[in-house]
Amino acid sequence: MCTASPPPPVNRKMKKRLLLFLLANFLIRGSIANSQVVTYEAVAAFPESDVFPWTRVGTFDATRALIDDCIMIDVDLGIWAPTPGGEQDFYRRSIPEFQGSPFFVQWRCRSTAPNSEIAGGGSFINSWGGASAYHFTITVDLVQFFRDSFLPILQFPIEANKAHTYRVECLTNAMYYVFIDGVLVDSGTQEGLFPNTSAKIIWGAQMWNAPSINTWDYVRYGVIPTEHSGDFNNNGTIDDTDLYYFVDCLLGPDYDAAGPGCKWADLNADGKADAADIQSFANAMTGA
Repeated sequence: MCTASPPPPVNRKMKKRLLLFLLANFLIRGSIANSQVVTYEAVAAFPESDVFPWTRVGTFDATRALIDDCIMIDVDLGIWAPTPGGEQDFYRRSIPEFQGSPFFVQWRCRSTAPNSEIAGGGSFINSWGGASAYHFTITVDLVQFFRDSFLPILQFPIEANKAHTYRVECLTNAMYYVFIDGVLVDSGTQEGLFPNTSAKIIWGAQMWNAPSINTWDYVRYGVIPTEHSGDFNNNGTIDDTDLYYFVDCLLGPDYDAAGPGCKWADLNADGKADAADIQSFANAMTGA
C-alpha cells in the first residue's frame, strides 16, 4: 500500500512491503498474462514501462517518482504560462476486450490539489466509450464525478491528507455503481453498456490553476471477480497471484476489506475479508 499518506501500523506496513519484495515481479506480472483482471501496481516500474504498458500522453515534463510503493506525479506550471493549464501526465489504454462483461475499475490515490482545481486539475481518471463516460476529478478533500454534460455533476467530500479507494462497477443489466472507500455514493442506469468496442481508460494528473502532488497506489480493472471465490483474476485457479491480492485485502484499510473490491476474498461470506478467511483460502490453494 502506498504510504505517501499517513502510514499504517508498522507491523502491517512491514508485512506488506516484505510481500511486495518477494512477489512483485512474479505475481504482478503473472496477473496480466492469464487472467480477466489487469493491474498496474506502482511498485517497480512507471506505467509506460510495465509489462503491460500504458501509453503515456500529456506534456511529458511533470516530475515523477516511484516512492514507497506508489507513483508520485508532481504537476506545476512549468513552461506553460499563463494559466489555466500547466503540466499534464496521463496514462491511456483501450479496453474493448471487456465488452459484454460485468466490469470494474478500481484505484487508490491522493492529491494535494486545492479545491479550486476541481474543474480540471489534481488527480483524475476517465473511463469512456460510445455514449458512456465515468469521469472523476480528485482534489485534497473533494471528489467530482460526472457522466454526461447533460446530467448533474456530483461532488463528495473526502478526508484530507490521506489516500482513498475508488471503484466503479458496470454490470450487464445496464446498472452502474460508484463507491468511495467501500461506500456506495451513486448508482443508476448506464447511458450505454460499458465497456464497449471503443472503451478506454485514462488516468493521471494535471495542473489547471494551482500545482499539486498526486500519488497513486494502483489502478485495477477487468471482470468483476466471483464473490467468495478466492479467485481475484477469474482464471479458474486459486494460486499465488490471488494470494497477493488476498493479503492486500487483509492488510489494507478496513473499508477495503469489507468493500466491494474484496468480496471475492471473503470466503466465509461473513461480510469482510479477514483472518477468518485464511484457512479457507489456504485450503483452496493447496486443494486440501
